[in-house]
Amino acid sequence: MIAQGLNRDRVPSPRGGEWGPSAINGGRSRASGILYNEAYIGKLVYNRTRFFKDPETGRRISRSLPESEWVITSLDSLRIISDDLWKAVQARKSLYRNMPLNKRTRPRHPFSGLIKCGECGSSFTIKGGNRLNCVAHRERGTCSNNRTITVSEIERRVLDGLRQRLLAPEIVATIVKEYAAERARLHERDRRRRSGIAHHIQSITWRLERLVDDIANGTASRTTRERIIALEAERESLEREHADREEAARKVIELHPSAIAREGCYIACGVARGRARSRNRPRYAARPGGADRRQLTAGAGPGRACRPRPHCGCG
Repeated sequence: MIAQGLNRDRVPSPRGGEWGPSAINGGRSRASGILYNEAYIGKLVYNRTRFFKDPETGRRISRSLPESEWVITSLDSLRIISDDLWKAVQARKSLYRNMPLNKRTRPRHPFSGLIKCGECGSSFTIKGGNRLNCVAHRERGTCSNNRTITVSEIERRVLDGLRQRLLAPEIVATIVKEYAAERARLHERDRRRRSGIAHHIQSITWRLERLVDDIANGTASRTTRERIIALEAERESLEREHADREEAARKVIELHPSAIAREGCYIACGVARGRARSRNRPRYAARPGGADRRQLTAGAGPGRACRPRPHCGCG
């Protein structure tokens, strides 16, 4: 309310812009803001903070100093309010300081900081409970947009928009096509890897057979035994890897090209049915002699239900 009054009376802020709540409330630890400024009771405090330069970023960083290092000077010529009024303000502020943190801060939601006012561009923040409104209108009084909206409504609109866009038939068709292409690429890569491992295993087997022949012929060297042990260990490791890759390949679901096109059409039809259902609240109607779960009726005339697509068999 104080910031709104100052902006309404066109009182410039210290930097020449608009007043905000932080300029009024400030922070107690550094005595920033009007309500913590002790100059209004004729007291100046020096050496409360000190600035340091971060050697990595080169930026200046402020650090609060202990109260023992403060330099306090009294200047009655600066006093503009009484001690009683000052104490009353600090007592009022202490009520919020002792409040639990979850009561002092607003809970975050999935779109915190992303919702902007359509008139002034300021953020839409929680006003109270579950409602959002323009922070410039509420705290500074510089925006005429007094509309509010609930967080749940914002979430519903955004998620519905994403759902409609991401599940559009053309998007679904592209996703299915890209999935099939990626699966084909990965399948070919794994096939080549398994083939390479199999050839390596066969090569090691031949080498082992030659070493065994050398032993049988009496031409083996002193290191033959160590070479046989190393090759057998390598072959066992490759055989385990090959078996694991074969098992993983059997668990992958491959789609036939005709099934890819049919699945994309099924999904597109399902999305269309979902949209029709949300707009018109349709219900499944039973035909004489049995129920047809694909016949959607909404009582809104022809063209509302999802039309069958003969090329994929979904109708």
